[in-house]
Amino acid sequence: MDAEIMKASKKLEKTKQGIERQKKILGDKDYQEKVSKELQEVEINKLKDLETERNAFEETIKQFEQLKME
Repeated sequence: MDAEIMKASKKLEKTKQGIERQKKILGDKDYQEKVSKELQEVEINKLKDLETERNAFEETIKQFEQLKME
């Protein structure tokens, strides 16, 4: 069980880093001015996907921890 929690935690950390990277890209004023709206939409969708992934990993970890306590 601990191994699964560790595995999910590592994936969660990578996902969080990806979210921060996407937010940094999308928050850059130059990026917003220079990149087409279509590409910006792709990047926004990537961010949404990463946030969904993060939520799933957090839920998975929570479930594993609950199982561990039983």
